[in-house]
Amino acid sequence: MSKSSKPHKTLAKRYYNVARALLRDLVVVFVAGKNDSKVQVWNRKRGKIEFIGKPTALAISDTPMPWSVLCAVTCRRQDGQQYMRTEELAAPHPITQAQIAKHCNELHMQLLKACNPMHRLTAAWIAVPTGEELPMEEVDRIITVLGAYEFLAQWEADEVAA
Repeated sequence: MSKSSKPHKTLAKRYYNVARALLRDLVVVFVAGKNDSKVQVWNRKRGKIEFIGKPTALAISDTPMPWSVLCAVTCRRQDGQQYMRTEELAAPHPITQAQIAKHCNELHMQLLKACNPMHRLTAAWIAVPTGEELPMEEVDRIITVLGAYEFLAQWEADEVAA
């Protein structure tokens, strides 16, 4: 009996392909102080929060992917102008979501320190499992919908307290 000329895919390769298909249109989003400080999954194609099942949750947490994470701090100046300070963190090779979390925390602390404390609203991040870099317009739309600009800056809180 002759062997097939097609190599059989390993179970790990099949699992990776299923995970990649599940996560193709999804990004993982966190906005500090919103949604009980839990991460949410945003469907880019539908433009809304996606409630995920166990297979998708496992794909996010356990599958090494070429993650790209945009860390941001939202701010508001005294003239009402809203802005973000951002920094992109790209995985050099496929890693799990937990492995990139430590680097994101360090990067967020640096961003928070670099921002004017009177302008700071909150911290947020968007993780893209496909490794692509999101356009800033899309980033701004996602975090705005998820409430990243609904906080008071320190100067606003001081005015309310006065």
